[in-house]
Amino acid sequence: MRRAAGKCRTARRRSSCRLARAATSSTPARPATPPTADRQYWELCTLLGLRDAPRSGDVWAPGSRRYADPTTFLLPAERWQGQRAEYCALAHVSPSADEALEQVSEQLHAALGELKPLLAARDGAVRMTERGETVVSKLSAMAVPDAVGQLCLQLADLLPRPQLTELLIEVDQWASLSDQLTHAGGKTHRDPQLRRDLYATILAQACNFGLTPMAEASGISYDTLAWTTEWYLREDRSRRGRPGARRRGSSKTSSWLP
Repeated sequence: MRRAAGKCRTARRRSSCRLARAATSSTPARPATPPTADRQYWELCTLLGLRDAPRSGDVWAPGSRRYADPTTFLLPAERWQGQRAEYCALAHVSPSADEALEQVSEQLHAALGELKPLLAARDGAVRMTERGETVVSKLSAMAVPDAVGQLCLQLADLLPRPQLTELLIEVDQWASLSDQLTHAGGKTHRDPQLRRDLYATILAQACNFGLTPMAEASGISYDTLAWTTEWYLREDRSRRGRPGARRRGSSKTSSWLP
């Protein structure tokens, strides 16, 4: 699969180069004229670039959830300064970038020191072949004591097993998250079935299986789910509905939408 994907990327690059050369090629019938740009080829080159740029984050679309600005997924600089010390203390890392890089460098040199004798032995789990290739054998499973296994089963039996829909409804009942999802056109009347439709569309997006399977599983028509998604599940509303933004003071990365 990787080889096929690499061939596809190479073919796309070659086609882009051919289009670029064709866009600036001179007319064979009039060799004395200077090179002219073909607008159609240049438009195709631009479209090819715009197709790949949003996927890499070089180009983004305001208001889009899939192709949003990558910096919007990060904490703002002013909020990060206030939470930096707390986060570093919880993660056991240094707040100084220089000190953190120095610690990582020391860990890297220590790991390389342990790896060097293994490569020299050429009979361990990690070894170097005569052709200079690195071979990593499969790791053997760690033996778990019977007492630990029984304790894990007992702890698992103590945990509740709620349905995903029940969990979403319960959280919404005490947090009122769905009330933050308002109509894009300013409509204030909310149909009694709207909350049910919101739950279905949220689960369809969160589980990443689309509206068509959700319509088949829930009995709600596809048109209803598509309409609810179009008019209520907007990026600005979903951001306001996140628990970390309204209630959870320290849960800055929590989200109830994908």
